[in-house]
Amino acid sequence: MNGTGKSPENYQIEDFVTDESFINFFFQLNPRDIAFWESWILSHPENARQFEAAKQMLRNLSLSISEEERDQELSKLKKAIGDENFQDLKNIPSISKPLQWKKTRRRKFARLLLPFLLLLAVAVYLLTNYFPNHPDQFLVKSNDSSKPIVITLSDGTIVTLAPQSVFRYPAEFGTKERKVYLEGEAQFHVSRDAAHPFKVYQGNIIATVLGTVFNVKKQAGDSVLLVELIEGKLKVEAGNDEGQPAQSIILNPDERAMYNSNNKNLHKEIWKSQPDLLRTMQKVLFRHDNFEEIASQIKTDFGIILINKSNKKDWRFTGEFTNATAKEIIDNICLVEGLSSQMNGDSILIKSLP
Repeated sequence: MNGTGKSPENYQIEDFVTDESFINFFFQLNPRDIAFWESWILSHPENARQFEAAKQMLRNLSLSISEEERDQELSKLKKAIGDENFQDLKNIPSISKPLQWKKTRRRKFARLLLPFLLLLAVAVYLLTNYFPNHPDQFLVKSNDSSKPIVITLSDGTIVTLAPQSVFRYPAEFGTKERKVYLEGEAQFHVSRDAAHPFKVYQGNIIATVLGTVFNVKKQAGDSVLLVELIEGKLKVEAGNDEGQPAQSIILNPDERAMYNSNNKNLHKEIWKSQPDLLRTMQKVLFRHDNFEEIASQIKTDFGIILINKSNKKDWRFTGEFTNATAKEIIDNICLVEGLSSQMNGDSILIKSLP
Protein backbone atom coordinates (compact mmCIF):
# COMPACT_ATOMS: atom_id res chain seq x y z
CA MET A 1 0.00 0.00 0.00
CA ASN A 2 1.03 3.66 -0.14
CA GLY A 3 2.50 3.97 3.33
CA THR A 4 -0.11 6.37 4.70
CA GLY A 5 -1.35 3.82 7.21
CA LYS A 6 -4.80 3.88 5.60
CA SER A 7 -6.80 0.85 4.64
CA PRO A 8 -7.97 0.94 0.99
CA GLU A 9 -11.54 1.13 2.29
CA ASN A 10 -10.67 4.66 3.53
CA TYR A 11 -8.82 5.75 0.40
CA GLN A 12 -9.57 9.03 -1.34
CA ILE A 13 -8.70 9.55 -5.00
CA GLU A 14 -5.25 10.92 -4.17
CA ASP A 15 -4.51 7.82 -2.08
CA PHE A 16 -5.27 5.49 -4.98
CA VAL A 17 -3.16 7.38 -7.54
CA THR A 18 -0.14 7.54 -5.21
CA ASP A 19 -0.32 3.85 -4.26
CA GLU A 20 2.40 1.94 -6.15
CA SER A 21 0.34 -1.24 -6.02
CA PHE A 22 -2.62 0.54 -7.63
CA ILE A 23 -0.36 2.03 -10.32
CA ASN A 24 0.97 -1.47 -11.05
CA PHE A 25 -2.63 -2.69 -11.34
CA PHE A 26 -3.63 0.11 -13.68
CA PHE A 27 -0.67 -0.42 -16.03
CA GLN A 28 -0.97 -4.22 -15.77
CA LEU A 29 2.60 -4.54 -14.48
CA ASN A 30 2.27 -6.98 -11.61
CA PRO A 31 -0.06 -10.04 -11.64
CA ARG A 32 -0.33 -10.04 -7.84
CA ASP A 33 -1.39 -6.38 -7.75
CA ILE A 34 -3.79 -6.93 -10.64
CA ALA A 35 -5.46 -9.83 -8.86
CA PHE A 36 -5.62 -7.96 -5.56
CA TRP A 37 -7.36 -4.83 -6.90
CA GLU A 38 -9.75 -6.74 -9.18
CA SER A 39 -10.84 -8.80 -6.20
CA TRP A 40 -10.90 -5.82 -3.84
CA ILE A 41 -13.24 -3.65 -5.94
CA LEU A 42 -15.68 -6.55 -6.32
CA SER A 43 -15.81 -6.77 -2.53
CA HIS A 44 -16.09 -2.98 -2.00
CA PRO A 45 -18.58 -1.58 -4.54
CA GLU A 46 -19.16 1.41 -2.22
CA ASN A 47 -15.68 2.65 -3.22
CA ALA A 48 -16.34 2.36 -6.96
CA ARG A 49 -16.64 6.11 -7.51
CA GLN A 50 -13.21 6.95 -6.05
CA PHE A 51 -11.74 3.82 -7.69
CA GLU A 52 -12.89 4.78 -11.17
CA ALA A 53 -11.99 8.45 -10.68
CA ALA A 54 -8.44 7.42 -9.76
CA LYS A 55 -8.22 5.23 -12.85
CA GLN A 56 -9.46 8.14 -14.96
CA MET A 57 -6.86 10.45 -13.46
CA LEU A 58 -4.07 7.99 -14.35
CA ARG A 59 -5.60 7.51 -17.79
CA ASN A 60 -5.63 11.27 -18.39
CA LEU A 61 -2.05 11.63 -17.25
CA SER A 62 -0.82 8.74 -19.37
CA LEU A 63 -2.75 9.57 -22.53
CA SER A 64 -2.83 13.33 -22.77
CA ILE A 65 0.33 14.84 -21.34
CA SER A 66 2.55 16.29 -24.03
CA GLU A 67 6.05 17.53 -23.26
CA GLU A 68 4.86 21.15 -23.36
CA GLU A 69 1.91 20.44 -21.08
CA ARG A 70 4.09 18.44 -18.73
CA ASP A 71 6.60 21.29 -18.45
CA GLN A 72 3.76 23.77 -17.80
CA GLU A 73 2.32 21.63 -15.02
CA LEU A 74 5.76 21.13 -13.45
CA SER A 75 6.29 24.88 -13.56
CA LYS A 76 2.98 25.40 -11.74
CA LEU A 77 3.96 22.87 -9.11
CA LYS A 78 7.32 24.57 -8.60
CA LYS A 79 5.62 27.90 -8.13
CA ALA A 80 2.98 26.56 -5.72
CA ILE A 81 5.28 24.41 -3.58
CA GLY A 82 8.41 26.55 -3.85
CA ASP A 83 10.63 23.51 -4.49
CA GLU A 84 13.03 23.52 -7.39
CA ASN A 85 14.09 19.90 -6.89
CA PHE A 86 12.15 18.54 -9.84
CA GLN A 87 15.03 17.46 -12.08
CA ASP A 88 14.18 13.76 -12.09
CA LEU A 89 10.65 14.51 -13.21
CA LYS A 90 11.93 15.92 -16.49
CA ASN A 91 12.52 12.33 -17.56
CA ILE A 92 8.79 11.57 -17.54
CA PRO A 93 8.05 10.69 -21.16
CA SER A 94 5.25 12.02 -23.28
CA ILE A 95 2.80 9.37 -24.45
CA SER A 96 1.30 9.57 -27.88
CA LYS A 97 0.79 5.86 -28.61
CA PRO A 98 0.50 4.05 -25.25
CA LEU A 99 -0.76 0.81 -26.78
CA GLN A 100 2.58 0.36 -28.55
CA TRP A 101 4.58 0.59 -25.33
CA LYS A 102 6.72 -2.29 -24.23
CA LYS A 103 6.29 -3.55 -20.70
CA THR A 104 9.75 -2.24 -19.71
CA ARG A 105 8.79 1.28 -20.75
CA ARG A 106 5.52 1.00 -18.81
CA ARG A 107 7.45 -0.04 -15.72
CA LYS A 108 9.82 2.90 -16.16
CA PHE A 109 6.90 5.29 -16.63
CA ALA A 110 5.17 3.95 -13.52
CA ARG A 111 8.33 4.43 -11.44
CA LEU A 112 8.73 7.98 -12.72
CA LEU A 113 5.02 8.73 -12.42
CA LEU A 114 4.85 7.83 -8.73
CA PRO A 115 6.95 10.76 -7.42
CA PHE A 116 5.14 13.08 -9.82
CA LEU A 117 1.77 12.00 -8.44
CA LEU A 118 3.02 12.35 -4.89
CA LEU A 119 4.07 15.91 -5.64
CA LEU A 120 0.75 16.52 -7.37
CA ALA A 121 -1.12 15.37 -4.27
CA VAL A 122 1.01 17.66 -2.11
CA ALA A 123 0.40 20.55 -4.49
CA VAL A 124 -3.38 20.00 -4.38
CA TYR A 125 -3.25 20.01 -0.59
CA LEU A 126 -1.16 23.19 -0.45
CA LEU A 127 -3.27 24.99 -3.01
CA THR A 128 -6.46 24.01 -1.18
CA ASN A 129 -5.28 24.87 2.32
CA TYR A 130 -2.67 27.59 1.89
CA PHE A 131 -3.45 29.20 -1.45
CA PRO A 132 -7.27 29.40 -1.50
CA ASN A 133 -9.07 31.23 -4.28
CA HIS A 134 -9.07 34.92 -3.59
CA PRO A 135 -12.46 35.96 -2.22
CA ASP A 136 -12.38 39.39 -3.81
CA GLN A 137 -14.78 38.59 -6.64
CA PHE A 138 -16.14 42.03 -7.52
CA LEU A 139 -19.78 42.91 -7.94
CA VAL A 140 -20.84 46.03 -9.82
CA LYS A 141 -23.78 48.20 -8.78
CA SER A 142 -24.81 51.00 -11.14
CA ASN A 143 -27.38 53.49 -9.89
CA ASP A 144 -29.14 54.61 -13.05
CA SER A 145 -32.21 55.80 -11.13
CA SER A 146 -33.01 59.28 -9.85
CA LYS A 147 -32.83 58.20 -6.20
CA PRO A 148 -29.97 57.03 -3.94
CA ILE A 149 -29.72 53.31 -3.25
CA VAL A 150 -28.41 51.65 -0.10
CA ILE A 151 -25.89 48.78 -0.29
CA THR A 152 -24.81 46.67 2.69
CA LEU A 153 -21.37 45.07 2.31
CA SER A 154 -20.29 41.72 3.73
CA ASP A 155 -18.53 43.37 6.71
CA GLY A 156 -21.62 45.38 7.67
CA THR A 157 -20.45 48.63 6.02
CA ILE A 158 -23.38 50.60 4.60
CA VAL A 159 -22.94 52.51 1.34
CA THR A 160 -25.48 55.02 0.04
CA LEU A 161 -24.83 55.32 -3.68
CA ALA A 162 -25.94 58.54 -5.35
CA PRO A 163 -27.78 58.59 -8.69
CA GLN A 164 -25.68 58.16 -11.83
CA SER A 165 -22.86 56.55 -9.84
CA VAL A 166 -21.12 53.18 -10.14
CA PHE A 167 -19.75 51.13 -7.25
CA ARG A 168 -17.55 48.01 -7.42
CA TYR A 169 -17.13 45.87 -4.32
CA PRO A 170 -16.25 42.26 -3.42
CA ALA A 171 -18.90 39.75 -2.48
CA GLU A 172 -16.58 38.82 0.41
CA PHE A 173 -13.58 40.82 1.57
CA GLY A 174 -10.09 39.31 1.60
CA THR A 175 -7.86 38.69 4.58
CA LYS A 176 -5.83 41.93 4.48
CA GLU A 177 -7.59 45.01 3.14
CA ARG A 178 -11.16 45.94 2.27
CA LYS A 179 -10.96 47.62 -1.15
CA VAL A 180 -13.86 49.17 -3.06
CA TYR A 181 -14.02 51.34 -6.18
CA LEU A 182 -16.30 54.29 -6.86
CA GLU A 183 -17.25 56.39 -9.85
CA GLY A 184 -19.46 59.28 -8.81
CA GLU A 185 -20.78 59.94 -5.30
CA ALA A 186 -21.47 57.84 -2.23
CA GLN A 187 -21.57 58.02 1.53
CA PHE A 188 -19.83 55.31 3.56
CA HIS A 189 -20.67 54.16 7.09
CA VAL A 190 -17.72 51.84 7.62
CA SER A 191 -17.71 49.00 10.13
CA ARG A 192 -14.69 49.46 12.34
CA ASP A 193 -11.97 46.83 11.89
CA ALA A 194 -8.47 48.12 12.62
CA ALA A 195 -6.87 44.90 11.35
CA HIS A 196 -8.46 45.27 7.90
CA PRO A 197 -8.21 48.83 6.52
CA PHE A 198 -11.11 49.97 4.36
CA LYS A 199 -9.98 51.77 1.18
CA VAL A 200 -12.09 53.64 -1.35
CA TYR A 201 -10.53 54.22 -4.77
CA GLN A 202 -11.73 56.87 -7.19
CA GLY A 203 -9.42 58.06 -9.94
CA ASN A 204 -6.11 59.09 -8.35
CA ILE A 205 -7.62 59.32 -4.89
CA ILE A 206 -7.42 56.66 -2.17
CA ALA A 207 -9.40 57.24 1.03
CA THR A 208 -8.23 54.94 3.84
CA VAL A 209 -10.75 54.60 6.63
CA LEU A 210 -9.71 54.73 10.25
CA GLY A 211 -13.24 54.02 11.58
CA THR A 212 -15.48 56.68 10.12
CA VAL A 213 -18.45 58.11 8.21
CA PHE A 214 -17.65 60.14 5.09
CA ASN A 215 -18.80 61.26 1.65
CA VAL A 216 -16.96 60.95 -1.65
CA LYS A 217 -18.29 63.29 -4.36
CA LYS A 218 -17.42 63.83 -8.00
CA GLN A 219 -19.83 64.79 -10.75
CA ALA A 220 -19.28 63.51 -14.28
CA GLY A 221 -17.03 65.94 -16.15
CA ASP A 222 -16.09 67.76 -12.94
CA SER A 223 -12.37 68.30 -12.30
CA VAL A 224 -12.78 68.50 -8.51
CA LEU A 225 -13.28 65.51 -6.23
CA LEU A 226 -14.42 66.05 -2.62
CA VAL A 227 -13.96 63.76 0.37
CA GLU A 228 -16.04 65.06 3.29
CA LEU A 229 -15.53 63.63 6.78
CA ILE A 230 -18.53 63.43 9.09
CA GLU A 231 -17.25 61.17 11.87
CA GLY A 232 -13.99 59.46 12.84
CA LYS A 233 -10.66 59.88 11.06
CA LEU A 234 -9.69 59.52 7.43
CA LYS A 235 -6.47 59.36 5.43
CA VAL A 236 -6.73 60.70 1.87
CA GLU A 237 -3.96 60.07 -0.66
CA ALA A 238 -3.46 61.37 -4.19
CA GLY A 239 -1.15 59.53 -6.56
CA ASN A 240 0.86 61.83 -8.82
CA ASP A 241 2.74 61.28 -12.06
CA GLU A 242 5.65 58.88 -11.94
CA GLY A 243 8.64 60.40 -10.23
CA GLN A 244 6.55 62.83 -8.19
CA PRO A 245 5.87 62.22 -4.48
CA ALA A 246 2.33 61.23 -3.54
CA GLN A 247 0.25 63.70 -1.54
CA SER A 248 -1.35 62.63 1.72
CA ILE A 249 -3.49 64.37 4.32
CA ILE A 250 -5.39 63.31 7.46
CA LEU A 251 -8.96 64.52 7.93
CA ASN A 252 -10.71 65.10 11.23
CA PRO A 253 -14.48 65.62 11.64
CA ASP A 254 -15.80 68.77 9.91
CA GLU A 255 -12.92 68.77 7.42
CA ARG A 256 -12.86 67.80 3.78
CA ALA A 257 -10.22 67.06 1.15
CA MET A 258 -10.41 68.70 -2.27
CA TYR A 259 -8.51 67.25 -5.22
CA ASN A 260 -8.21 69.11 -8.52
CA SER A 261 -7.42 66.73 -11.37
CA ASN A 262 -6.22 69.64 -13.56
CA ASN A 263 -3.37 70.84 -11.35
CA LYS A 264 -3.04 67.58 -9.33
CA ASN A 265 -3.42 69.54 -6.11
CA LEU A 266 -4.78 67.99 -2.90
CA HIS A 267 -5.66 70.16 0.08
CA LYS A 268 -8.08 70.23 3.00
CA GLU A 269 -10.44 72.82 4.35
CA ILE A 270 -12.98 73.30 7.11
CA TRP A 271 -16.38 71.85 6.20
CA LYS A 272 -19.58 71.26 8.11
CA SER A 273 -22.49 69.08 7.13
CA GLN A 274 -25.70 70.91 8.01
CA PRO A 275 -28.81 68.85 7.32
CA ASP A 276 -32.03 70.81 7.49
CA LEU A 277 -33.70 69.08 10.45
CA LEU A 278 -36.65 71.48 10.35
CA ARG A 279 -37.50 70.84 6.73
CA THR A 280 -40.94 69.31 6.24
CA MET A 281 -42.63 67.59 3.35
CA GLN A 282 -46.27 68.15 2.58
CA LYS A 283 -46.85 64.44 2.09
CA VAL A 284 -44.67 61.33 2.52
CA LEU A 285 -46.27 57.98 1.73
CA PHE A 286 -44.99 54.43 2.34
CA ARG A 287 -46.81 51.33 1.12
CA HIS A 288 -45.33 48.10 2.48
CA ASP A 289 -41.83 49.55 1.86
CA ASN A 290 -38.69 47.82 3.13
CA PHE A 291 -35.79 49.63 4.80
CA GLU A 292 -33.87 50.31 1.56
CA GLU A 293 -36.95 51.90 -0.02
CA ILE A 294 -37.62 54.04 3.05
CA ALA A 295 -33.96 55.12 3.25
CA SER A 296 -33.99 56.09 -0.42
CA GLN A 297 -37.16 58.18 0.05
CA ILE A 298 -35.78 59.96 3.13
CA LYS A 299 -32.54 60.77 1.30
CA THR A 300 -34.41 62.14 -1.71
CA ASP A 301 -36.92 64.22 0.27
CA PHE A 302 -34.74 65.47 3.13
CA GLY A 303 -31.09 64.90 2.15
CA ILE A 304 -30.61 62.77 5.29
CA ILE A 305 -28.94 59.35 5.30
CA LEU A 306 -30.83 56.59 7.10
CA ILE A 307 -28.68 53.78 8.54
CA ASN A 308 -30.03 50.56 10.02
CA LYS A 309 -27.74 49.51 12.87
CA SER A 310 -30.37 47.36 14.54
CA ASN A 311 -30.63 43.59 14.61
CA LYS A 312 -33.98 43.82 12.83
CA LYS A 313 -33.31 43.80 9.10
CA ASP A 314 -36.33 42.21 7.43
CA TRP A 315 -39.30 44.50 8.00
CA ARG A 316 -41.74 46.62 5.99
CA PHE A 317 -43.71 49.72 6.87
CA THR A 318 -46.96 51.25 5.67
CA GLY A 319 -47.92 54.79 6.66
CA GLU A 320 -48.65 58.34 5.52
CA PHE A 321 -47.17 61.56 6.95
CA THR A 322 -48.24 65.17 6.36
CA ASN A 323 -46.03 68.22 7.04
CA ALA A 324 -43.55 66.09 9.02
CA THR A 325 -39.77 66.35 9.42
CA ALA A 326 -37.45 63.42 8.72
CA LYS A 327 -36.85 62.93 12.44
CA GLU A 328 -40.60 62.82 13.15
CA ILE A 329 -41.14 60.27 10.40
CA ILE A 330 -38.31 58.01 11.57
CA ASP A 331 -39.37 58.27 15.21
CA ASN A 332 -42.88 57.12 14.25
CA ILE A 333 -41.55 54.22 12.18
CA CYS A 334 -39.29 53.16 15.06
CA LEU A 335 -42.20 53.30 17.49
CA VAL A 336 -44.23 50.94 15.29
CA GLU A 337 -41.31 48.57 14.65
CA GLY A 338 -40.01 48.53 18.23
CA LEU A 339 -36.75 50.33 17.42
CA SER A 340 -35.00 53.58 18.41
CA SER A 341 -33.30 56.37 16.43
CA GLN A 342 -30.36 58.71 16.93
CA MET A 343 -29.19 61.74 14.92
CA ASN A 344 -25.54 61.56 13.85
CA GLY A 345 -24.36 64.48 11.66
CA ASP A 346 -26.42 64.32 8.48
CA SER A 347 -27.54 60.78 9.28
CA ILE A 348 -30.16 59.07 11.41
CA LEU A 349 -29.13 55.75 12.95
CA ILE A 350 -31.81 53.15 13.63
CA LYS A 351 -30.91 50.97 16.60
CA SER A 352 -32.35 48.10 18.58
CA LEU A 353 -34.01 48.99 21.86
CA PRO A 354 -31.76 48.54 24.90
